[in-house]
Amino acid sequence: MIVWLASYPRSGNKFARLILGSLFQAETATVYDRPANATAAEETPRWTGTSPNNDAAIASRDFAQCVFVKTHELPQDSDRNPAICVVRDGRDCLVSYAHYVLRRFSDSRTPPSFEATLKMLIRSREHFGGWSTHVSAWSDREAATTVLRYEDMIDDPAGAISAACRGIGLKPPAPSGALPAFEDLHAKKPQSFRKGRVGSWREEMPAALEELFWSIHGTAMERMGYACGL
Repeated sequence: MIVWLASYPRSGNKFARLILGSLFQAETATVYDRPANATAAEETPRWTGTSPNNDAAIASRDFAQCVFVKTHELPQDSDRNPAICVVRDGRDCLVSYAHYVLRRFSDSRTPPSFEATLKMLIRSREHFGGWSTHVSAWSDREAATTVLRYEDMIDDPAGAISAACRGIGLKPPAPSGALPAFEDLHAKKPQSFRKGRVGSWREEMPAALEELFWSIHGTAMERMGYACGL
């Protein structure tokens, strides 16, 4: 059974998959090709199947039979597979995404500025619908869906994942194993695990851009439990 692990980019999807695999021995996959420079040890299987919408499998809610599949795409109305929507404070999310986008211009003679890139992402609807559209589309879908906040994963990785699974009717096993330290993850994959801190937007998002962000995404932020200026 597919369980979508859906998120806007830079929301903590990779961290959620790491927890699922390391602590719960769950199978995870992705709808995207692995990076060309990834080693065999870093490779995560690419999900090449289609969403089966198998009523019996969905009804059984058997954790052991689940494949948690990463996607950044918007949901399809016809899809009835359960989903965990990974959500991160949109300000932290877009600051991190801006850094990710700028890496594409690392060899350019005239790369755009960080603030210009961040402003573009705040306003954009072309990048997976934009932050608030993406979050709302997944959290409001009719099929079984629960929200998993990045901040809760940071505070209590196993507890947050367990609660999210129960939110869509899955009973995960007791967690076992151990998560690697963030310092080790950063050393191996600095592009994926950049800072791993909550609220780092305060250091990089100018007040004018936070005001712009809130004017566009404030409703979704409040729905997800995030407060202006905090």
